[in-house]
Amino acid sequence: MKVAVILQCSKNKSLTPKPAIESYSGRNYNKVLPMVKPLGDIFILSSHYGLISGDTMIETYDSTFETVPPGYAKNYSIEYKREFKKIGLDQQSKMVPVVKSQLHQLDGYDKIITIFSKSYMNVFLGAGGKVYNVDDWQHKCGGIFNLPKHITNKIDEYSSIGV
Repeated sequence: MKVAVILQCSKNKSLTPKPAIESYSGRNYNKVLPMVKPLGDIFILSSHYGLISGDTMIETYDSTFETVPPGYAKNYSIEYKREFKKIGLDQQSKMVPVVKSQLHQLDGYDKIITIFSKSYMNVFLGAGGKVYNVDDWQHKCGGIFNLPKHITNKIDEYSSIGV
């Protein structure tokens, strides 16, 4: 079985050009990547580059699909939250056609494992990613904080079917 694993980019990234798989350094990205790397080919859903192979050389950038500011539970003003949401939604709508033109990279894969937030999933599905055999691990496990345990369980499950 040929498997592709798609991770979302992270805010923390290298300041020098590197392959995408080595560029991101977010806390959750660093936990998840070593766990899923043995499962198949790694792709990144980037808010700047779109859907790219882990081998793609990238420069640093600052953009996001997220529509909630970091630490949103804190007491941000309503105006700030609205502006942050607008920026995230604008970036999502801008990147949907880009990702759509890149989905062909997933042709030939039997299973697509996605591990990204709702905002990134909106872009992926909006681009037509739902036509692939998608297993959305982050959504199924109830969010990023449950991911390590969920991934361990899923890896065991996939190993038993010969992935």
